[in-house]
Amino acid sequence: MSLFLNKKAFTMVELIIVVIIIGVIVAFAIPNILQQMEKNKKSSMFIDAEHFVELTKNCIVANRKISATERCTYPDFGSKTYYLEQIDPNNTLKSPSSSSDGSVTYKRTGSTGTGSYVKITLLSIGSNSNEYKYYVVLRDTAGNICKMYYGDSKCEE
Repeated sequence: MSLFLNKKAFTMVELIIVVIIIGVIVAFAIPNILQQMEKNKKSSMFIDAEHFVELTKNCIVANRKISATERCTYPDFGSKTYYLEQIDPNNTLKSPSSSSDGSVTYKRTGSTGTGSYVKITLLSIGSNSNEYKYYVVLRDTAGNICKMYYGDSKCEE
């Protein structure tokens, strides 16, 4: 009988206290981790938006055909809009929130209200070159959106 009385073990109260402490630590850590993941996603979308503008510029320089009747060109006046499917036919831009099965991607088609696009606006006509402004909108199927003017330092909120 004395064998059982001398046995050392944690009491139920000690175990409950440890579980509570771990729960408090996790409660503070998880929101911070989720916030950091969201920042990384927005940063990645910002980089992709800049890449989208560079792809558009390359398409224009190459005067690449984007449909049966249209080629990539700068606007002669006003503005022109190019969609992701036109500029990136090989699907090189991938959404940062893509899962391993590829269920989340950038919206490649649609109108300026639903798809991903670059809008190029002619600002001024110069003797040697014209000045253009690029407005980019990237949308993915998970509902994340990055809107920016090319040259900005981050996506608009």
